[in-house]
Parts: sequence; C-alpha cells; structure tokens
Amino acid sequence: MTIFRQIKHVYICEATLSKRLIEFENTNAGALTMEEFTEKERELRTSSLTRNNQILGQKKPA
Repeated sequence: MTIFRQIKHVYICEATLSKRLIEFENTNAGALTMEEFTEKERELRTSSLTRNNQILGQKKPA
C-alpha cells in the first residue's frame, strides 16, 4: 500500500492550498479538462510500461 493511500487527512493552511492550486493552474496540465488529464495519464502510463518492457527485453503489454 502506498503512503498516499494510507493518509486519510492532510492538514495544510488555506493559503498554502490556494498557492499550490494557482501554481497548478499555470501549468500545461492545469489547462486540461478532467477527461483530457485522465487520457494523458493513460498515454504516459502505457508509453512508460512499453518503454520499460523494451529496456528489460520483454514483450509489449497486451
């Protein structure tokens, strides 16, 4: 289990949260819709798995 899944609550002040959201909004990813963001994540995950399998000399995932 990842640390992220183990954490139930994170306490940060509102100013920190606002700052991080503004920083994210100013990135390329911040301009994507949720659907576009999810699709990009799938593409990156698939290309990463393919690249790692090629490095290890394994076949492409099905």
